[in-house]
Amino acid sequence: MNKAEAKKVFDELVESELFKALARARSASWKWITADELVTPNPCILSYVILTAKNNNCTLTMHDGQDTNGEVIAVLETTANQSRPFAFHDHIQTKQGLYVNLSGDVLGILIVWHDIPKSLGG
Repeated sequence: MNKAEAKKVFDELVESELFKALARARSASWKWITADELVTPNPCILSYVILTAKNNNCTLTMHDGQDTNGEVIAVLETTANQSRPFAFHDHIQTKQGLYVNLSGDVLGILIVWHDIPKSLGG
C-alpha cells in the first residue's frame, strides 16, 4: 500500500460513525480476569490485552460470542514469568460479545474494550 492509498483508508476510518462514537467515549471498559469469563455480552471493539503467566507458559483464546462456541478471533500466548502486551491498532470487532478462555499457568489478563453503542448496531 502506498502513501496515498494509506491516507485514503485513514481518512475513511476517521469519517466512519463507529470511529466518531469511540472518539467521543470518555473511557474504555477494562477488567482484570483470572478465569474463563464472558467479558461483555455486547458487540464490542477490543483494544488491548496484557497476558501474564505464572511459572509456566499460558494461552488466551478469545471468542466472538457468549462462550467457547463463538468464533475464535485470537489466540495469544506468553512464556513463563512474563507479562506480554497485545495492542490491536486495527482493533478487533466482535458481533456477539466477547468470551475469554484461559489455559496453562495464567496469573491473569488485563483486557480493554469499547462496547459498540446500540445506535451503531451494538
